[in-house]
Amino acid sequence: DAKAATKVCTDFILEHGAEMKDPLPAVMMPGMQTTVSETKQLLAKLLQRINECGKTAESLMLAARGAKDSAVRRVAARKKTKEMEALFAKYDKDKDHALSQTEASSYAKKEMSTTLDKELLAKIWRSAVDEGQKGVVMDRMYLLNSGIGIAREMQRNEKRRQERLAKEKIMAGLRDKLRIKVKEVEAFVTALEKELSRIEEAVAPLMAKACTTSIDDMIREANKCDNMIKVCRDGASKVRQKVNAIPSGFDKKYEEDLKEAVAIEAKYLELRMGRTNLRLDRAARLSGRYREQALKRRIREIEKTRVYAMAVARQHARVHSLSLEELFSKFDKNGDGAIDEKDFFAFFASVDKDLKEDEFSEDEAPETEPKEEAKEGEAASDEKPAEALAVAAPKAKPKPPPLEKVELTNVALKSFFGSVLDQGATKLSKQAFERLAKVYYKVVKETPMTENLEVNGSSMIRQLKLGEVVELLEGPSKEVSMKVFRARAKVIGDDKEGWVTVAGNQGTVFLKEGAHHWKVLRETQPSASFEDATPKQGLRKIKDGEVVEVIEWPKKDEESGLTRCQVRAKLDGVTGWITSIGKDGAIRADVL
Repeated sequence: DAKAATKVCTDFILEHGAEMKDPLPAVMMPGMQTTVSETKQLLAKLLQRINECGKTAESLMLAARGAKDSAVRRVAARKKTKEMEALFAKYDKDKDHALSQTEASSYAKKEMSTTLDKELLAKIWRSAVDEGQKGVVMDRMYLLNSGIGIAREMQRNEKRRQERLAKEKIMAGLRDKLRIKVKEVEAFVTALEKELSRIEEAVAPLMAKACTTSIDDMIREANKCDNMIKVCRDGASKVRQKVNAIPSGFDKKYEEDLKEAVAIEAKYLELRMGRTNLRLDRAARLSGRYREQALKRRIREIEKTRVYAMAVARQHARVHSLSLEELFSKFDKNGDGAIDEKDFFAFFASVDKDLKEDEFSEDEAPETEPKEEAKEGEAASDEKPAEALAVAAPKAKPKPPPLEKVELTNVALKSFFGSVLDQGATKLSKQAFERLAKVYYKVVKETPMTENLEVNGSSMIRQLKLGEVVELLEGPSKEVSMKVFRARAKVIGDDKEGWVTVAGNQGTVFLKEGAHHWKVLRETQPSASFEDATPKQGLRKIKDGEVVEVIEWPKKDEESGLTRCQVRAKLDGVTGWITSIGKDGAIRADVL
């Protein structure tokens, strides 16, 4: 109330202070002095009294608050004392105002959940009971409580210590079991490493004997090694499961505590298993390379058979003046539009398998052969005769070696026949036969293309440039006057047809057979169509350096800017479209 009254007084003075002041004289005369009015002095004294009243009221409130708190504490203390006295009286069974050791033990057990033995009671009694007293009096209850509290913590510490020792004993047993499990798994790892060592001994000499071992033996050895590696990988997988299962089988409440022990004990096994995987991968690579060498050798043998067998077939067609259609009919005996393996064997059994190559004796050799270095300006002219390109014959060059003869046994023909079948087919279709029978030449030395078989008097159509590809349409036939082999061919790309010199009479080679065999220069995965360059699912990648056979010649996709062709891998017959020239002009596949 006093604080509220002083506030009212202060607010009144602030509101009406200007009205309580004495007014100044209307006119201030020179030399007149102003004096402090009595009203102003009274106002100052009044404000001072108001401040003193506020301070006095504040100090009185603080004193009252302190007195109240003190009274509350005294009341609480009296209440607590009464409760302690009631508790003391509760356990003072004999009402002698002192707790005996028996009474103190009952108090500790029921109120503080602590059991006191004689030794602990003796320690507490020495500090809480004076000499001559019967027991712990009310005034010494705090010492009894302190002693019981200390005893309780000591008992808790002892309990924790016992639990820790028991757990350490259990953990020691678990670690022993863990070591036993690790030893058992280690025995499997050791057995796995021994098996792996046998595999490494088997694959180590493979590459060294790749050139002297037969292809069938190479494939058998590669299969054997692959089987051993597969068995070893399966074993490694099972051992890995055993290693991963080492932490399992223990009480779940100890799993966290065992994690560190498992990491330490199993670390060496983990390192050994990691090395095992690396060694298996290396063995698999060696076996794979050995198998690849065998497949490459088989491909080379099949290619030799193909070259010789098709040369025999073309010789037969040339001798009997057969067209490609008629030659197919000779193979297709039953006329069902496809060639089966029996038809294939029967054809080669019925024809002359010795190639009859025309040879020029030195006295037959003419003095000149067609000049291969024709100018572009000359190639553009249709009027200039080919004999104008003739020059004096150079010094005779050694003739290229004749085609290596291959025994066309049923075994060799069977491998050859299987290699040219379309995927999933059992018979050779007419389209596949035409692809097989057609001959493509790569221009290895520039030479003119003329209108007629005869060199003299024949007009030049165009000059064939280095690297161009031509398709054989007729021949090769011997040109009588120049004594050279000539063939009628079509240029791939512009479809111009004419007669070209395959080989000169002095050993010069202008065209080389096999232009439909290309080499992949950058690893690629075939796609399903010309327009879509997205890799086809299920088809393997064609590796850098792998040889493919062109099925459809390269053409440029104007939309994507890629030059693409359809190919068939010589290694395993994988067929699809690949990019031969990227849109940046980079060559990704080229004529072998």
